[in-house]
Amino acid sequence: MSVQLRAGAPGRAAAGFGIVLPGMTCADDLRMIAPSVAEAPAAPHRASRRRLVVLVLAVPVLLLCLAVGILQQGRYFRVEGAAMEPTLKNGDTVVVWKADGLMGHALRRGELIAFRAPTRPDDVMFIKRVIGLPGDSVLIKQGQVIVNSEPLDEPYIQFAATYSYPFNGQPLEVPAANYFVLGDNRPTSADSHLGWFVPKENLIGTVAPSVTRRQQ
Repeated sequence: MSVQLRAGAPGRAAAGFGIVLPGMTCADDLRMIAPSVAEAPAAPHRASRRRLVVLVLAVPVLLLCLAVGILQQGRYFRVEGAAMEPTLKNGDTVVVWKADGLMGHALRRGELIAFRAPTRPDDVMFIKRVIGLPGDSVLIKQGQVIVNSEPLDEPYIQFAATYSYPFNGQPLEVPAANYFVLGDNRPTSADSHLGWFVPKENLIGTVAPSVTRRQQ
């Protein structure tokens, strides 16, 4: 919302009067114009006061619109299970920003996403970490994740895996409009190392970094 203040038009001059000198034709009239009497401009402090009032009224409206937008785009979810430990624990509450509210945001490697599990017909929602983007090549050797021929640094891993993927030991390319995801608790997580990708249309949103932890 923007508020524009437009200065008022200055007052018009008062009508003039004229005289004609003797011996002169009308074409030779000498017309004397009375001095303009302009309206006195508003005092500067009054204009500043009006601007301040407009700002004071506009700020709460802007904040209210922002809050409504955030509430419409964010949803709260409670974590169930240990597949994302230690990052997310059972009982934690997270905010998921809906995919249709990301305004062109491109997912990045390492982000947490919420999605409908492609292997579950009951529309169960999973939270996993993005490891491979569309077009990336992914390989896992005895728990070490390799993306595009480079070992992936994963400081968030506390429980490492010992499995390899794919079983033939050759890198696998992530299909277009799909994502390769893994849980942080590698030994227990049901994720893309089992042979599936996350289609873009299954994406619910990204998980906000802030977490509300359940009191033990």
